[in-house]
Amino acid sequence: VWLVMEKGVAHRFKGEPRESLLSLLIKPWFELEVAYHFRREDFHPAPSVDTVLLHLRRKPLPDV
Repeated sequence: VWLVMEKGVAHRFKGEPRESLLSLLIKPWFELEVAYHFRREDFHPAPSVDTVLLHLRRKPLPDV
C-alpha cells in the first residue's frame, strides 16, 4: 500500500518517537517505510503541513 499523508501521522504509524496502540497493531503485519518527502510546492494549493509517501509492505510471515 502506498499512502500520501501528513508526516506526523506517518511517524505515529511507525511508532516514532514512541509506540502507540495504532503502531503496535500495524507492525506485526506490515513493514513501514517513508519512501519520499514531498515539498509543499509539489501540490496546488500548497498544504499547510509536511507530506510524505508512506509505503506499507505486508510481511510474508506475520510476527504473531
